[in-house]
Amino acid sequence: MADTPPARDLKRRFHNYPPPIAHEVAYETPPPNKNPKLRGLPLYYAGELVASVPAVARYLYNNAGFNKLRALPLEYRECRYDPTVVPIEEPGLPDPESYTNPDQDLRLMSIDAPGKYWSIKDYYEAYKSGKCTPEDVVEFLLPLICKKGILEGQEKDGEHSVAFLQVKVDEVRRVARESTQRWKEGRELGLLDGIPVGVKDEVNLKGYMLRYGSPYDFGNREDETSWSVRMWEREGVIVLGKTSMHEFGIDVTNNNHHHGTPLNPHNPHYYTGGSSGGSAYAISSGLIPLALGVDGGGSIRLPSSFCGISGLKPSHGRVSAVPTPRLCPSVTCIGPMATSVRDLGVGYRVMAQPGPSSSWPVPRPLARQRQKKIAIYEPWFNRADPVVKSICNTTLDTLKEKGYEILPFTLPHIHSAQFAHALTILSEQGSNYPRHASLSAGVKINLAVGACAATQDFMAAQRLRGVLMSHLAHVFQTHPDAVIVTPTAPNAGWRIDKGAADLNLGVSDANMTIRSMEYVFLANLTGVPALSVPVGFVDPVADRKTEAKGTGADGKIPVGLMGMAEWGAEEVLLGWGADVEEVLGTGRRRPAAWVDVLGGVGGK
Repeated sequence: MADTPPARDLKRRFHNYPPPIAHEVAYETPPPNKNPKLRGLPLYYAGELVASVPAVARYLYNNAGFNKLRALPLEYRECRYDPTVVPIEEPGLPDPESYTNPDQDLRLMSIDAPGKYWSIKDYYEAYKSGKCTPEDVVEFLLPLICKKGILEGQEKDGEHSVAFLQVKVDEVRRVARESTQRWKEGRELGLLDGIPVGVKDEVNLKGYMLRYGSPYDFGNREDETSWSVRMWEREGVIVLGKTSMHEFGIDVTNNNHHHGTPLNPHNPHYYTGGSSGGSAYAISSGLIPLALGVDGGGSIRLPSSFCGISGLKPSHGRVSAVPTPRLCPSVTCIGPMATSVRDLGVGYRVMAQPGPSSSWPVPRPLARQRQKKIAIYEPWFNRADPVVKSICNTTLDTLKEKGYEILPFTLPHIHSAQFAHALTILSEQGSNYPRHASLSAGVKINLAVGACAATQDFMAAQRLRGVLMSHLAHVFQTHPDAVIVTPTAPNAGWRIDKGAADLNLGVSDANMTIRSMEYVFLANLTGVPALSVPVGFVDPVADRKTEAKGTGADGKIPVGLMGMAEWGAEEVLLGWGADVEEVLGTGRRRPAAWVDVLGGVGGK
């Protein structure tokens, strides 16, 4: 262990900052996971069995290794049940006049390169020049995103309707009409006025059902829009509707046989990732430049990585969910997903404005020169698949040329920590989500296993959370502005093994889930912010029967690089992300099915 570094007065800067203590623990390669892989009828019957026979659920709980947490040497360590750490701002600073003033926000300058997506800036310029209006954009998009019977005269599902669970056509048109009128009269609200966005079906929208991707309506008791979306609406965005998600967010594929599964725009033989897969699909397909996601274990960052877009999981509690109930309160965060890091920054600053009862300071761009430091835990980083590791290392080499210093560091019990996160989120899900008979089999299994959590295992998980938070505090105090960097996922996407069979009946592959989440879980468990940025593409894994080549940008699969920073240091992350984004440069690809919205309505 090490003493608290004297660099900062923690009492002045943060509420609930963990004591900075280094916990040096030798790295141990984890044994292979041995969870069963189920699909089709075996999965259906397994779901019924596990949900109804507690002994089977307990067997799966122990087989997964959750009962090993109690054996960790964590006696007398403090439990940390809530990872919220709030920065304290210097008194007297004025609030920013605007987060969307085009004359002030130089960070929005988009990279002009082949393969770029239309950004918020492109929409703004198209509206400003009169080449198109928000009404034009909406009328172009509605036939693409509405299911049959929703839009008058439309007799079949829109080509991209699988990404949207609910669309209120009259409301969308009303907001677009008002935005168009503002633009005509020269009184537009700023960069976001008229921008089409999507909102994951995990927060409240007035007039919409709250279903969490399930067949059930859990109600919007106050019939009120969540604070973060209201902040977007105040700037004039057009909410097109609720986007698809993995049922209850309990897995990372976005496979949803209740409402349909959006396929990866870059290669339809792959999942989008989840659970914010509908939002990722809508952005990656070119439909919208910005969307809301929710992240409890990589649910923003994994689909962002798999679909080749950018996604930010803010510090825990930074973005308000009020009045939506937080069903996994100690790990889940609301955040933006976008075409680029620059767009992400605008969406974040607007949605992160603190609510009336919030203790968070207002978001503001970094007013100082940040230090360019990257921290790497090498044995953990190197567990990525060779093709993923190669692309990420190439990006790191380029960042070094841009002046970044690469620092080695360690993390204690990192593989046990993944089980601590899984146990925590499954316990919260198991105690909060209803157990309806019509839930998908995979959800039933996870809820039943989560309900088996033993008190001593849960307490061990929270002790390990406290140890990790203290260790990270030591890292950030020793190396201010450091960004901990890993691949977003160790694997390049998740291939749909059995095609239509898996999409119709579902699949449960806990080993692949754990593998996909190997890096993303840490930010949720400890509450630090994390950002995924696309850095390249790899060849798909070809099925024995079906070649994937030629299925969209020649079928190549995006790879993301992830950075994690100190609590409240979103602006440090966004600066790092902008540097990473420049590395991809001309290597960006639009999927073959990419929708040219602005070109389609005459904006370009």
